[in-house]
Amino acid sequence: MYTKTIIKIIASIALIILVGDILPWWWFSIITLIIGYISTSSKESIINGFLIGFMSWFIMLIYLFNNATNDQIFSKMSMLLLEKNAPIQLIIYTSLISGIIGLLSSWVGWQFNNREE
Repeated sequence: MYTKTIIKIIASIALIILVGDILPWWWFSIITLIIGYISTSSKESIINGFLIGFMSWFIMLIYLFNNATNDQIFSKMSMLLLEKNAPIQLIIYTSLISGIIGLLSSWVGWQFNNREE
């Protein structure tokens, strides 16, 4: 049971990371909506949506932060937004927002699947 869920999560994260440069930033919510639609319970859809949204953005942002030129961008953005030099904190906050968007879109997918007729 958990193996299928882990495979769905890893495949979704890989898909989001691979085509993240091609499509707009918000398209990951469509993937989490689909994951929510095919989930077996509301709890599963909420947890999977958050994990997919959070982990995909966290992995992409950590990868970008580790590049030689992008660490300066993250430092300057954290100075601008957080008023301190804390780029990792900025990455975590951004990933949390993406996780919440993934959670909400996955829950909406779950609601589409369970509508009463």
